[in-house]
Amino acid sequence: MNSKAKRQSPSDIVRGLSRDELESVVLSQLASENNSLASAILARFGKAKNRHDWRTLILQCRDNHSDNDYGIVDDPDGLAADIDELKKKVSQPQEIDSINNAFNLYAAIVEAIAPDAYEADDHDGVLLEIVNESLEDLLSLATRTNTAPSCLSEIRTWARANVDAKWAHEGDSWDYDLYAIELATARDSRDFNASIKRCELKCTVVNQDNSHEQFLAERLAELVCSALETAGDSTRLQAFINTHLDLDPVRTIAICRARDSHDLDKAESLIRDGMSLAARRKHPGMIDHYAMELVSILDERGQPDAAIEFALSKTLSTYSMNWYAEVMKRISNSANRKAMTDRILSHSSRHDEYFAATICALERRWEELQVLAVKNSSIMRQHYQALGKHYPESVARWLDTSIRQALRTAQDRSSYQKTAALVRDLLRIAGKPAAESLVRDLVATYSNRPAMIEELRKAIT
Repeated sequence: MNSKAKRQSPSDIVRGLSRDELESVVLSQLASENNSLASAILARFGKAKNRHDWRTLILQCRDNHSDNDYGIVDDPDGLAADIDELKKKVSQPQEIDSINNAFNLYAAIVEAIAPDAYEADDHDGVLLEIVNESLEDLLSLATRTNTAPSCLSEIRTWARANVDAKWAHEGDSWDYDLYAIELATARDSRDFNASIKRCELKCTVVNQDNSHEQFLAERLAELVCSALETAGDSTRLQAFINTHLDLDPVRTIAICRARDSHDLDKAESLIRDGMSLAARRKHPGMIDHYAMELVSILDERGQPDAAIEFALSKTLSTYSMNWYAEVMKRISNSANRKAMTDRILSHSSRHDEYFAATICALERRWEELQVLAVKNSSIMRQHYQALGKHYPESVARWLDTSIRQALRTAQDRSSYQKTAALVRDLLRIAGKPAAESLVRDLVATYSNRPAMIEELRKAIT
């Protein structure tokens, strides 16, 4: 091997050698424990006839990128490169044999990498992505029209055999992926019904506190609804929906179906029940989801006043800007807008001054904002830029105090520069005389801090 080759990457070396030269290199490099080159050779020239062979190859590649003492992958990027090389052997499979071979490779990748994926030194999630991509590849094979029935049966059997594996439950929703793969292989009613029933069994959540169990049930419920709708089995779909309204995605589907059929009474009933259920579960995100649906229903019914009052009640109970926006977008008259803002500020200024201050700024209620800011320095810090245009003296007093306080604890040039930025704000808001007077006072006070003096003087020039 010449000196130029030694500077090349392992993959480049492998591509540039004949098979005879390769055999010589394999022996010498494996003897010297050059694992990266050995792994590249395996990936490029390794051949496999079945899943066991593929698994053996992948495990060899994994070992070459693992810590020898603990057997944990410590070079996930290198392993990913090798697996990409292996995948090139089965890319775009068309013939039956090549599709079977692709299935064996993808399944072997998952079996070899998934069990230890979370234990590896893999901060960027490279190994998780390897597994996710391989599961996507398997799903693609399962949905292809030219995948032979025998191969579909193998994929189906493999998915069912692994769905309860420890790695499937601990992984990145991999148990859901396996259920989806199994369902995708169904080409007749017997297989379809069997897969639907297996999914349905997981849609009944026994332990509401088990987040994974809840998440799996919700995703599988969506999968079942989609599959039944695609199959045109509306009777079974409606029965499934009625049985699993405790799952939010199913309830959302039921609401959409009711609205599509213009049954707004049913839709509103489903929404209100959903809000109550979410409240019992202490799920604020879903409470808001259903509440937004209810406002939309009230709009659809032609009840804008009811929609506004409901959105207002949510605004005053959550102090959410989203709900405030829902109120205001329904009010076009300026007098009504002022009256509504008065109601919101009267309540929020007693309970959430920060929310009230934000409303004042949005509605340009500068006098009320100034009152809040004078009482609360944090509010002044948040809004002094805008307030300075309307109440420069008040803001200037706050800036003077803030600058003096900051310099008492400032220790380095970075902190001096941050304080100097406030001096520039004072210059802009109160004028040059006020800023220069403050800087002269500070220079006299901190005459032994040349860096501070330099930054302050730069701020007013």
